[in-house]
Parts: sequence; C-alpha cells; structure tokens
Amino acid sequence: MKLTVPREEFSELTSGLLRQGRSIRVRAFGNSMFPTIHSGAILRIEPCAAEPSPGEIVFFKSNGGRMTAHRLLSRIEENGEVFYKAKGDFFMSGCDFFPKSSLLGRVVGVEKKPRWPYRVFFLLQRLPFYPLLARIIFLPYPIRYQIVPFEDYNKNDEVIAILYHYPSHWRTKVHKKEGPVKTWALAFVGKKPAGILTLTHPGDTIPPFNDYWIWGLFVRTRYRRLGLAERLMEKIFGVARGEGAKEVNVLVFEDDEKAKLFYQKQGFEPFEDAVIQKHLDQTDGDMGRRRLPYKKIL
Repeated sequence: MKLTVPREEFSELTSGLLRQGRSIRVRAFGNSMFPTIHSGAILRIEPCAAEPSPGEIVFFKSNGGRMTAHRLLSRIEENGEVFYKAKGDFFMSGCDFFPKSSLLGRVVGVEKKPRWPYRVFFLLQRLPFYPLLARIIFLPYPIRYQIVPFEDYNKNDEVIAILYHYPSHWRTKVHKKEGPVKTWALAFVGKKPAGILTLTHPGDTIPPFNDYWIWGLFVRTRYRRLGLAERLMEKIFGVARGEGAKEVNVLVFEDDEKAKLFYQKQGFEPFEDAVIQKHLDQTDGDMGRRRLPYKKIL
C-alpha cells in the first residue's frame, strides 16, 4: 500500500520510528544524491546505533525542517556540542551543517528502479532518425512556450511544476537564489512540463555577472532532440532584445563538448574577462571542473 502524508507529518512519523529503534523504507525525491540515489528510489534507513563515519549516507532533519539523506563529510565539536557536516553527491558546493540531535539514521540500502528501459530509450534517442520518430510520437500533443517574468514566479503553478523535474542543485542555486531579477522561458508538450531556461538581468547582486546571463538550460530527457532548447533560446533572446540588450552570456564547462557545440550553433563565442576569470578560478577549484564564459551578440 502506498501512503502519502504531508511533510510535517512525514517528518514526525519517520523521526519517531527511528528514535524508537525501528528501521524504515522511504521513497527519495530529488537529485541531490545523483547518481548514487536516483529520484524515486527506495531507501532503507536504520537508526544510528554507533557514531556514523565520514563517507556514509546519513538521514537527518535539515535546518529548514526537511528530511534529508546526504553523505557525511565530517564531525565537528564546538563549545561541547557535536555537529555534522554533510553534502549531496550532486552538489558542487554548499554543505549541510546540523547538530547531533537532528541526526536520525543511516542509509543502509538503495532499491533502484530497473534501469534497462532507460538504457534502451537512451540508445534509441541517439539514432539519426529519432527526431522524426519523436515528432510522430508527440504529434498529438501541441508544443507550447511561455515567458514568465520575475514577479509572477510564486503565482505561476506551471513554473513550480516544471522545476520539480529540474536538477536539485540548479533549482536551489539559481531559481531560489534571492537578488537577481530573472525571466523564465518554459516549454510544454501537451500539458507535460518539458523544458526551462533562466535569464538573469543586469544588476549588482551577483557580481561579476552583471549583464544578461543564461543559467541552467534544461530539457527533460524524453523531450530532447525535438528542438525545444533552440526555441527556448529564441524566446529568451527576444526578451533580452526587448529590453535593449546588446549581448547575452553563458558559462560552459570546458570539458562539456556537447554543450559547447550547442551554444556555438546558437551564435555564442568564448571571450576573456579578467574579473570573471578570477572569480571562476576561485569558485571552480572545489569542483575540479573549469567553466568558460561565452557571449552572443544580439
């Protein structure tokens, strides 16, 4: 039997069972532990009978009240109190810092969904005729695009729906980041959310990225190679031109050849900026990957 409860009741129920010494099985949602834990996987969680070791995946209540399973990094003692630091495998930066009282258990098993249907689909998607096949499959469903301005973010249910499919790291760092004014371009296939692209507007809240920047272009796997990414780019270019922008910028990982090729086809070219490069050298060191700034003249 499948049981769905509100977050507050789920938090109280799971923490109560674990503190009583019982083991639980829960379904994970989100991609913060990808690829170790896929969204939808079942986690087997046991109470912490002993001190957890760095490298284990622990289950705890975060400062925001959310039940979280992240990899333990270290144990810290401050003023006689014990704290833990943990981080999702998918996250490039940012850590959870929580007291020992919030630690509830450790993940001892992950029951993944069968992956072979996805592998077959990915292989099929690489075939030259896939775009034609996909258009036939999705032909009955109209493709719709929508521009959502910054002030409508919290009022628009479709934005929230499409962000559910977005990788957790980008959703947290870009879409929920306070400060920069943003515009979203959304794509839908029928009623299903299919893709999203974020444009940040000029401002001094995220220096040195004070011009028009594209952040986090994302198209759901099943809808790729349908031209959605290209159309989302066109919509965002239209927004920028409408505000009198002369150029739009984006950061691309140096080792991501597919992304570099995609943006080059959209008219982007790499450029050098000493201030931006200094910032990237400082922030990208922890990731082990280097990003490059690209620019498109409108």
